[in-house]
Amino acid sequence: SLHRVPDQVGALAASLSEPLAVCVRATNLARLTPDSRVLVLGAGSIGLLTALLARDRVDRIAITARYPHQQEIAKQWGFVPLAETEADAGAQDNGPDVVIETVGGLAGTLDDSVRLCRPGGRIVMLGVFAGERPVNALALMLKELTLIGSNTYASSERGSEFGTAVDWLGRYPAELASAQTHQFALSDVARAFECAADKRSGAIKVTVLADS
Repeated sequence: SLHRVPDQVGALAASLSEPLAVCVRATNLARLTPDSRVLVLGAGSIGLLTALLARDRVDRIAITARYPHQQEIAKQWGFVPLAETEADAGAQDNGPDVVIETVGGLAGTLDDSVRLCRPGGRIVMLGVFAGERPVNALALMLKELTLIGSNTYASSERGSEFGTAVDWLGRYPAELASAQTHQFALSDVARAFECAADKRSGAIKVTVLADS
């Protein structure tokens, strides 16, 4: 279960190995092809990293981004940031082939995924929901959608998805650096959690560093 971090990757970037592995799993399950139209719901760290990995496989990626700093980083990374109403407008044009849901919590994004995805498309559920969430089962059936749960990471005939994430850290130095927006000392961990919880802080990924 040990993986060697590439020599050119520093400790701060290496700390993203675990969330990146979660996103490797999701993009593998999504079975993306070059012509896939992908919509990622949510532009937190998991949503952005998922879109980043999908960028290597497809040409068209849109992502819903609620906050200005999320919209800005989405643009920097080459994605189309959408408001919810814009995502609905896209669904009227047959919708995306793959919707990757990364919000979870108490959001209604699982039902949104069913509404937005094109008939015959795939939904990968990556967000962790707080209890049961409603979903339009009739629409899921009538549109013949495939709903796939994605839970952390695994190993397959492709090898360890965590190992893949570690190997790929060096592919995205600029993006990973821009995603790590805030760092706090371990002695200031309470303020780190406050920063991460308050999206008005501009936080994407908050990192706690060992005290020197």
